[in-house]
Amino acid sequence: MASEKDIYAEIGRRIRQIREKQGITQHELALRCDIEASNMCRIESGNTNLTVKTMVRVCTSLNVPFYKLTEGIK
Repeated sequence: MASEKDIYAEIGRRIRQIREKQGITQHELALRCDIEASNMCRIESGNTNLTVKTMVRVCTSLNVPFYKLTEGIK
């Protein structure tokens, strides 16, 4: 079973990967999610505990289903 820190890091890595594939800057994604750019940086670095609300905003902004951020993480 992965540690909490490992889970946050993996979710952040997935967000970064999807964002970069779509050609969106970190700042732009933060604006779309209505959060501070510094918070988006912490999210992508795995240095913060995401709320479900923030994860839904990220998924909506990236147009990906929620499970894409968590699928296969144990």
